[in-house]
Amino acid sequence: VSQSRYELRITVQILSEKPIQGQIICLKGYMDGHFVTLDSAEVTIENKGLLSLETKNYKGTGELNLHNRLQPGTELILNPKEEAVRFVGTVEGITQGKLDILNSTENALYAQLKMARNRFEKRLAASMKAKKELSPLQHDYFQAYEALDLNIEAIKDSINFQCDSITEQHSELFVTQITKNLIKLPTRSNLPEGKKYDTHDAFLHEHFFDFIDFGNPLLIHHYAFSYLLEQYLSQFTRLRINFSI
Repeated sequence: VSQSRYELRITVQILSEKPIQGQIICLKGYMDGHFVTLDSAEVTIENKGLLSLETKNYKGTGELNLHNRLQPGTELILNPKEEAVRFVGTVEGITQGKLDILNSTENALYAQLKMARNRFEKRLAASMKAKKELSPLQHDYFQAYEALDLNIEAIKDSINFQCDSITEQHSELFVTQITKNLIKLPTRSNLPEGKKYDTHDAFLHEHFFDFIDFGNPLLIHHYAFSYLLEQYLSQFTRLRINFSI
């Protein structure tokens, strides 16, 4: 099987006449609960910062970063079928998540998905905070609780609609099969039997993973899956697991 290659072009500003030394760029993929290096290359004056990095046919969430750097680098989506993809920017841009990504439908849609989520995130957080702080001594507690529940679900439905609209023409991509479903949030309106649940929390206790395809082996190639498991365990069970170990 031939291995697809990702070309990484980095523009480096030379501040002295001496050759650049020690600037090693690593391409990583998320496997076994952490990012592992797929390939790396050194930026030099000789190669003019034009690097070619092997993806090892990896499909999933990836990262570009400097060698041995502990802080996050630039998050991206890798797909071996996107052979013409290019990442253009500076070494500093890699550490700041500021790279231009060309010829990649995966990454273009991923950017749109993040924007859709961020567009509603503040509203969702505010409603969830208000629900948490609601006092049972309030004279209309149950009415107010249900109103906040419905508002939360309406916001989640808006997020879900945006996610489906963005990816509907690209069923074969990682962002459609995995990323989108990790962003989407189940609501009672998704199922006819949803009306039998008095509260949104009661519904989530049984339907938290409705959008997740546990049979898809690519699921473990996204770090958000671990966060989702931890979120469910912390909210709906007494079990506590540290997924960072």
